[in-house]
Amino acid sequence: MTALFVIISVFATTVQSVFKKKVNAKCSGCEFYVSTMIAFFSLLYFLLTTANKSFSPELLPYCIGMGVCFAMASVTCVLAIGCGSLGLTNLVLAYSKIIPIGWSLIFWGESLGGIQILGLVLLALSFIFTYAKRGSGEKFTLKWVILVILLFVSNGSCLLFIKMQQIRFGGARDGSFMIYSLIIAVALLLVAAIFREGKKAKTALRYGVVWSGASGIFNGIGNYFSFLCLSRIPTSIYYPISSAGDLVLTFIFSVALFREKFTKSQVVGFILGIASMVLINIA
Repeated sequence: MTALFVIISVFATTVQSVFKKKVNAKCSGCEFYVSTMIAFFSLLYFLLTTANKSFSPELLPYCIGMGVCFAMASVTCVLAIGCGSLGLTNLVLAYSKIIPIGWSLIFWGESLGGIQILGLVLLALSFIFTYAKRGSGEKFTLKWVILVILLFVSNGSCLLFIKMQQIRFGGARDGSFMIYSLIIAVALLLVAAIFREGKKAKTALRYGVVWSGASGIFNGIGNYFSFLCLSRIPTSIYYPISSAGDLVLTFIFSVALFREKFTKSQVVGFILGIASMVLINIA
């Protein structure tokens, strides 16, 4: 059963990005409304699947941090996928997992093992091979670079807040943590959408609600089953599998569904990225 949970978690996490790419083709210029709908449907999923929805003041700082970072990660991901490659954007998402690792080293006194150091070396090589402009593969613009930097920071911060609240509450408040974090994210995104995109709400609802809803629901499924997996198996097993699986599926979907073309250098970068995520997370 645990193996099935891992497969569902990896598949759902990857598929949500595919739906974000799809909705971009339908609702260009409505990215904030789209992100609001994604967060809303993810919230709806957790409301339907969480038994203990109680709130406590101790949860609030973690929810505020997660809500702000989730909102930023959601909209920057939609924008980045819209103006650039799905595969290269998701590779940056994978890189963001080093943020909680770095925090653990600096503030929690954890140490790096030899395997993790090797993983970081491979990560650096992956970055060099993937984002060197060679041949006629997937290119990237300055706008995309700025967006994925913001995505890297915000998504990595989301992972950090998840880890911090799990340590604080022992994994007992995962569902309620996500509910109140997503309420904050929905509120922030909706206000931003109204100010930035004004009367485009009807367009977003008409052309984007299906794909946005699907992305949000799969986001909720991915997070929900991630929490289930982490409660059943060690992080040293789950994170390497999920990281590698996500990158492999992303590469397959990018090529098969969106006809993205990668140079040999970028393919090597993907392979090194997969290996680095496995090694970094093993410890």
